[in-house]
Amino acid sequence: MISVLLTMLVVGHFFADFALQTEYMALGKNKWTSLPNTPWYWPMIAHCSIHLFFVFLAVSIFLLTLSFPVTLCCCVGLLFGLTEFVFHFIIDSIKCKKMINYDMDQLLHISCKLFYIIIVLLII
Repeated sequence: MISVLLTMLVVGHFFADFALQTEYMALGKNKWTSLPNTPWYWPMIAHCSIHLFFVFLAVSIFLLTLSFPVTLCCCVGLLFGLTEFVFHFIIDSIKCKKMINYDMDQLLHISCKLFYIIIVLLII
């Protein structure tokens, strides 16, 4: 069952990082080379919010399938989503500063998903 959650989190990550990340987000979220007339944090907030949504959705749906109350599922899903927002913001900021490369960026993002699974295992 946990493999289903991992799959939802990883698939959601790749949708958010590749399919749904626009050129505006990809170029504009870099504080050091941001787009003209665009504060860097708006594209970063937009990008991280998409990740928030996918983590919220995956965790909430997963907990619902285990018959947890809807309100609890949504609250826990939102908590995980907000955590993802913060982690993703930090990791992408570090990548934009060229402190880590693409591979390390992706490894850190997937590690966050594994961390969420450990926490969910502690909850259930």
